[in-house]
Amino acid sequence: HAALQLADEGYYVYLVEKKSTIGGMMPQLSRTFGECFCCKIYPQAYGCLWNPNIEILTLSEVEKIDGKAGNFTVTVNQKPRFVNEAVCNACGKCASVCPVEVSDEAAFQSEKRKAIYIEHPFAVPMTYAVDADNCSFINDGSCGDCVKACPVNAIDLKAKESKKKLKVGAIVLAPGFKLFDANRNQNFGYNLPNVITGKEFERMSSPFGTTQGQVVRPSDGQVPKRVAWALCVGSRDINKSDNPHCSSVCCMYSLKEAYELKMKLGEEFEATLFYMDIRAFGKGWEEYYNKAKEAGINLVRCRIHTVTPVQEDNLEITYVDGNGELQKGEFDLVVLATGMETPDDCVELAEKANINLAQGEFADTSSFSPTATSVPGIYVAGTFQAPKDIYDSITDGRAAAGNIARVLGDTGKEAKASEEKTVTEEAGEAKIGVIFPGFPWQALADKDLKELADYALGLPNVKVALTDYASTSPEKYLESIKESITKEKLNRIVIVSSFPQVHEDAVKATMSSAGLSPLMLQVVDLRDVSACPGEKCDEADLDKIKDLLRMGVSKANLLEPQEIFSVAVNKSALVVGGGVAGMVTSLSLAEQGFGVYLVEKSDHLGGNALSLNTTWKNEDVQPYLKDLISKVEKNDKITIFLESEVKLVRGTPGNFESVIARKDGTETINYGVAIIATGAREYKPSEYLYGENDKVLTLLELDEKLRDDAKALKKTKSVAFIQCVGSRVPERPYCSRVCCTHTVEDAIKLKELNPDMDVFVLYRQMRTYGLREQLLLNARHQKVQFIQYSLDEKPVVSANKKKLKLIVKDPILGKNIEIDPDLLVLATAIEPNDNTALSKLFHVPLNSDGFFQETKDEGLRFSGAKVDGVFFCGLSHYPKSLDETIVQAEAVAAQAAALLKKDMYKVERQVAVVNPDFCAVCCTCVRTCPYEIPYIGEDAYSVIDPSRCMGCGACVTECPGKAITLQNFTDQQLFSEIDALLSA
Repeated sequence: HAALQLADEGYYVYLVEKKSTIGGMMPQLSRTFGECFCCKIYPQAYGCLWNPNIEILTLSEVEKIDGKAGNFTVTVNQKPRFVNEAVCNACGKCASVCPVEVSDEAAFQSEKRKAIYIEHPFAVPMTYAVDADNCSFINDGSCGDCVKACPVNAIDLKAKESKKKLKVGAIVLAPGFKLFDANRNQNFGYNLPNVITGKEFERMSSPFGTTQGQVVRPSDGQVPKRVAWALCVGSRDINKSDNPHCSSVCCMYSLKEAYELKMKLGEEFEATLFYMDIRAFGKGWEEYYNKAKEAGINLVRCRIHTVTPVQEDNLEITYVDGNGELQKGEFDLVVLATGMETPDDCVELAEKANINLAQGEFADTSSFSPTATSVPGIYVAGTFQAPKDIYDSITDGRAAAGNIARVLGDTGKEAKASEEKTVTEEAGEAKIGVIFPGFPWQALADKDLKELADYALGLPNVKVALTDYASTSPEKYLESIKESITKEKLNRIVIVSSFPQVHEDAVKATMSSAGLSPLMLQVVDLRDVSACPGEKCDEADLDKIKDLLRMGVSKANLLEPQEIFSVAVNKSALVVGGGVAGMVTSLSLAEQGFGVYLVEKSDHLGGNALSLNTTWKNEDVQPYLKDLISKVEKNDKITIFLESEVKLVRGTPGNFESVIARKDGTETINYGVAIIATGAREYKPSEYLYGENDKVLTLLELDEKLRDDAKALKKTKSVAFIQCVGSRVPERPYCSRVCCTHTVEDAIKLKELNPDMDVFVLYRQMRTYGLREQLLLNARHQKVQFIQYSLDEKPVVSANKKKLKLIVKDPILGKNIEIDPDLLVLATAIEPNDNTALSKLFHVPLNSDGFFQETKDEGLRFSGAKVDGVFFCGLSHYPKSLDETIVQAEAVAAQAAALLKKDMYKVERQVAVVNPDFCAVCCTCVRTCPYEIPYIGEDAYSVIDPSRCMGCGACVTECPGKAITLQNFTDQQLFSEIDALLSA
């Protein structure tokens, strides 16, 4: 994502990858929280491959880094692939004759691959590579069968490694992570046949794995009835693994695996998770956790010690339950949730870059610039910075790209796309190309493909039917599509695909590069014909495909060329909210030369950060905040509106207009993008005597005492914290993410003030994720006492003569204990501000909790609204820590800058069109549109701005007079499909 972000802004990017394929771990996952990953990551990976501003160097490692920011020289050592990427067509004939088999790292260790191989089914580039360590010819000169078998002479087993010197202005280090080797802790029985890792489970449950999505026991191939997940294997463990950190993702990927298997196998299937704390701290995670519990997933809070074999290759786990009783459970399969570690060569890479490392050999960064390393011009992204999930890794990448753009300045230029054909060229006689894009898997047998291709060529106006994907690489197949469009002068394309989400973007890009509008595309979706790739199609399936193909071609014949609407981009931004998120975004854009209107409702800048003392890394917040405010106020590109609100929003992406209501009047502004950073607030509870007893405080109120009255606190003998006050309850079912870390920070500060002070933390789940786990260890070492409570047995607080009494049930003792704290501190929820008005103004939805809801349907765009040109960041999006707020703000600024750097914003989607002759001015469309786009114009009929219409079709379905049509979804086109279906 860093590479794509920079390339889209016009910078030339070298993407250096140690392995033979890009994409990291994500392509090897089965699903990501119910979303099929392939439609998300695969277009991104191929976007890198096809982007003219990105040069991919696979099988490459950085050997040396010289120079300084703006002028680095990076020496890269590139090992030979032994296969010519420009020639290889991925036919697989080389692998079929290779006699050498080795363990397949992408699957089970017991499974094999050849010495010439493709890393996994979603490899990009989809080209074979030779494993030099295991190739017989390379090692002793024997064999060479693959060379003889290759039909295109793509293999050269005598190829040599090469060195490249790259002149670059900045560097992003994103080497990823490795999973803990479960062999290092044999207590978990990884040597036993039915003990697997979470990664192996993912490969098994993937439709493209060895078992085609069927989870079975490796020992006998039987479907398991009882599966256990052991969490924190190689994480939160200083005994066996020397990894004190939390890996941040294991709880949720284990919950996901258990839940999805439960949904697949039904009520009789038993799934059990053995956990220390369920760290469901991300957006939507707590809801997913609750859904898993409701589905019957068994959750046992304990750390198992040993997995032992019993009869029939079953596995026995001995554990102590919540009542302190010894229990035994027998399972058919055990899954080890192995944690993240930095790769073995990261220390060496850090030495070459001369950057500092922190705990666990992760990169050392500041909370105030989370992607910047200790060396100017060198940035870090993803899990090299700290263990984190996909969302945060993508955010890091975009933030790093944005910071590089700030440093390098306007040295990039907007990439120029090929000119498309004129409307008149596309409006002529239909010339249709039917394509069967099978990569990265073959969905149909060769004989079926030939039969379907012959059938397609017999349909009206079909000139080309491309079916040779099985004997060519995806890159070459797309090139053949481009050549066919040019040679045959095709003006309609029909995709026949089992996975159109993967192929559609790639084919559209190919059409554009060939000069054909991507709107002249028709998709024939085969997902309902065959559930899994590789399944054999019977005659009934083929007949159904022919029906669908006939329908698709019939509609393609009637596709009409659509005008591409363009809007000149205003080079300014509106930022709503003057907290850290808003100021970081404003400053980033201003330093790239864009004008910024910063609107703040209160009479000052700073937001919630004004109440913070230190970050979780113990860095002073107030000096940073003072400097940030000063930079924003002094930057002549930033216009600040205090005590002001946005009252009107109209216009289109790239050219919005708003009315700003100030204290002394109103002002109209124009801008190209909007960033919403309105923050959130600390929940003020009505429980635990808050507001009734001055000894009951919130965390931020304790921070104020630590800042202003530390001497008085030093005399305090006892302090108790209660976690999750107002969070993870029906009124606010989400986790507020920061409270556990904040509490542990303050508990440590209190112990440092007075080591003899008794400090108690009453918690439900301690969620000190990532490297924050070290704080929890430090607190325990300083004898902070942690007592777990449940929602069913919440602590009881009372007061007698101004003395507090707190009663809570200790789960270890199994009885109530009484604490008499001098202070009671409540870790209260972060609740959103009232964003209803802004939500309506910008036509962006709020989720059920009141936070802005991002879209996840376009290229993993996690911080953007469904409406183009509108973004959000900080606490208005979801609770997060200061460093996470800053990195998200930097990422959003990068995305906004990419749009602002364009001269024109183009609308390339099908939009709704009104026929004035049929419009009865009933205003149904005005009421129906979720984006409030239609309005009644001066000529007394409905008007729909094509640059703002999202093409959802809601107005089309509701219009009683059929006055509105969605482009290329006309009645004539749809009836033609019905006629084609019935014509068989």
